[in-house]
Amino acid sequence: MLIHLEAFESRLNERLELLSQKVDTVKAEAIQMASISKLEDQLKEIRKENSANFERVARSISTLDKKVKVFENTNTNAFTNLRGNITLLSSKLGTSVKDLSDSGKELSKHLEQQMEQLTSYSGVYSMLYPGHSVGFHMYREGLQSHGYGGGWIVFQRRFDGSVGFNRSWEEYDDGFAFESRLNERLELLSQKVDIVKAEAVTSISKLEDQLKEILTENSAVIETVKESISTLDEKLKEFENTNRNAITSLRSYITLLSSELSISVVRLKESDNELSNHLEQRMEQLTSYSGVYSMLYPGHSVGFHMYREGLQSHGYGSGWIVFQRRFDGSVGFNRSWEEYDDGFGDLRGEHCLGLRKLRKIVTTERHELLIELEDFLGQLQYAKYDNFLVANVSEGFQLKSLGSYTGTAGDSLSPHIGKVFATFDKNDAHNCARSFGGGWWFDNCYHAYVSVSTHIHGIAGDNLNCISCYRNLNGRYRHRGERHNSGVSWNAIRKDYSLKSSKMMFRSAAAEVSGFGYELLLLHLQAFESRLNERLELLSQKVDSVKAEAVTSISKLEDQLMDIRKENSAMIETVKEPISTLDEKLKEFENTNRNAFTSLRSYITQVSNELSTSVEDLSDSGKELSENLEQRMQVLTSYSGVYSWLHPDDDFGFFMYREGLQSNGYGSDWIVFRRRIDGSVEFNRSWTEYKHGFGDLRGEHWLGLNKLWNVIFAERHELLVEVEDFYGQICYAKYDDFKMENFEGFKLKSLGSYSGTAGDSLSPHIGKVFATFDKNDAHNCARSYGGGWWFDKCYNAHLNGRYRYKHELYNTGVAWNGLRKDYSMKSSKMMVRPYSKRDGIKFLY
Repeated sequence: MLIHLEAFESRLNERLELLSQKVDTVKAEAIQMASISKLEDQLKEIRKENSANFERVARSISTLDKKVKVFENTNTNAFTNLRGNITLLSSKLGTSVKDLSDSGKELSKHLEQQMEQLTSYSGVYSMLYPGHSVGFHMYREGLQSHGYGGGWIVFQRRFDGSVGFNRSWEEYDDGFAFESRLNERLELLSQKVDIVKAEAVTSISKLEDQLKEILTENSAVIETVKESISTLDEKLKEFENTNRNAITSLRSYITLLSSELSISVVRLKESDNELSNHLEQRMEQLTSYSGVYSMLYPGHSVGFHMYREGLQSHGYGSGWIVFQRRFDGSVGFNRSWEEYDDGFGDLRGEHCLGLRKLRKIVTTERHELLIELEDFLGQLQYAKYDNFLVANVSEGFQLKSLGSYTGTAGDSLSPHIGKVFATFDKNDAHNCARSFGGGWWFDNCYHAYVSVSTHIHGIAGDNLNCISCYRNLNGRYRHRGERHNSGVSWNAIRKDYSLKSSKMMFRSAAAEVSGFGYELLLLHLQAFESRLNERLELLSQKVDSVKAEAVTSISKLEDQLMDIRKENSAMIETVKEPISTLDEKLKEFENTNRNAFTSLRSYITQVSNELSTSVEDLSDSGKELSENLEQRMQVLTSYSGVYSWLHPDDDFGFFMYREGLQSNGYGSDWIVFRRRIDGSVEFNRSWTEYKHGFGDLRGEHWLGLNKLWNVIFAERHELLVEVEDFYGQICYAKYDDFKMENFEGFKLKSLGSYSGTAGDSLSPHIGKVFATFDKNDAHNCARSYGGGWWFDKCYNAHLNGRYRYKHELYNTGVAWNGLRKDYSMKSSKMMVRPYSKRDGIKFLY
């Protein structure tokens, strides 16, 4: 997977490098055009003015005329060069913005493809040394590579002899070398900035040389100035003011354009930061699924496998490591000390992780303990402790601390604090392990529960009356018919009762864990981002330094220009002789100059509008990318399966089956409370069974009236009914306000508006109570047609009737009369979800 993220990182670096170069180019050219170009024009103006004036004093009219023509041509060339520079700048910026926009679109498509396959690729990953802030690269193989499962780290691979393995001790100690390409690219960028600085210094030096030449020329000309031309003086002053105003306006406009571009670049960087934060949040959610993971012993280079539960499994948060689980008695827990020390069982089923592994993990930092318990009626409760710690093996893995308790199951574990772990072959001073089976932190025995048999396995009765022997989640497993015997016990819930299932989990109290390997990746990306920001900040400082030096040099040149102008003013006072021909030339030049400035300003406006449009397109592309990522991330977390549901008041919960976007065209978040597909589960059940539920959540089942009411009572819910006949035709009925009372026999109170293709067969049942063969069956409907339902003398719809197979499909059974009367459906399903999450039907049958 990370080989694609590494490619993405490389492309992102290239884009940032290109963006930085373009920003530097904009700044450099804006400074040169707004300041240096202005000085060049003024110097040319002064030189041509002096040539025209002083040659005129020498009484050479023809020569003066030629000088004015030269001045005019030079000024035209200056405008042409300026316009060419602006055209080049526009072209470069337009190309840069287009390239960046195209890159954004390519990045969007690439991310869409990668997010679909994100958790299944093999490739190069970053990994930190445990307990350190530095790390290294490694190659990990994922689900797409073979059938061994995901998460394999490859530490040696050979297949064609392309790499020699006859290496020295040092090479085998360090691994075969890996060079960082990012530092090379940043170093190259720094060198380019230095080149820009050197070019700016060279340009300023040339201007200073030109100033010195002008001063030398002025000194020679001053000796020859004798006559005064008053009319020429006024025209020159007027022209000077007009030209100065035009240049000032042009400089202001270029400054405004530069400011707008800088704001656009800043917004673009902010958009990149928002995208980066969004990706980090989504990466944390992607690693929240349950499963078997590899884990290193803290401070060691070896590790073990463990089962971790994430956000998708229940409402307790992510990062929980399961170290004990029981649910069907398939694994015996009456084991020896050595087995409890090493661990036993199947990590995906019933198992004990092992006391030695547990001790290694919880001593590294403060940990929470979570215990989830379920009885044989499907009721879930939990106990949570915020400071879980056990001692080492030399102290018998003593339960040293639990911290504060919260939960719904009651605190049955705190009395065991300070007790050592005991099995039938070690630390069993009071014969608890030998009496009740399993290993546990048994408490001292007291004279309570006198009903215990006086002799079990030859052990005296006085030693069997243990209060805490019954608080033992590792005791002998009792099945449903024996649940009122001591076994998997938690006395705070119910004494003398063996639970159906139990699960003990722990996690770091400091923060939720995001998954082995993935948060290492996030730390690596954060470190990379920090280093990149430092380099960019350094480059920005260099650019500011170049700009400051240029401003200082330009300021000096401007002071020298002021001195020259003062000297020229003194010389012009001595000029007297009018030249009408020159006056006409100046008028013509003035008009030409004004038209050139107007044309140039219009051209800059056009370029500015084109750049604004490009920046807006790029902004829209970023928004489209963000929306697309949101949609893709919603799809990634929308798969169907069995989930834990907690009551809003957190006092109890249960398991249910939820269908997502991948399962149908009706949208996501549907809770299935009833399903029939093949008649494998009998639906002619008693009132108690319909109240509490029955069947397999992944197959045919009825969730239970009690649980259904708890799901829908807090807010408005939709109801969706899907039916299929034996010819494969699927139809549906949808109601937008499904309500049911929890008293008076779970009466069907409301359905709301109907939409669909199956016909409305359920509305006639509104106001009817739920009936089974042993309760509320006033019209003998349940006894006649089987199953429980909201009967109405007897029904327009009855999806819980007797299941009929294909050869008997025209008998009454699983009925929905709005679609076809006297016909039994092949399969049917009833689902609910909050009305606030409605998103419409994506397709119709």
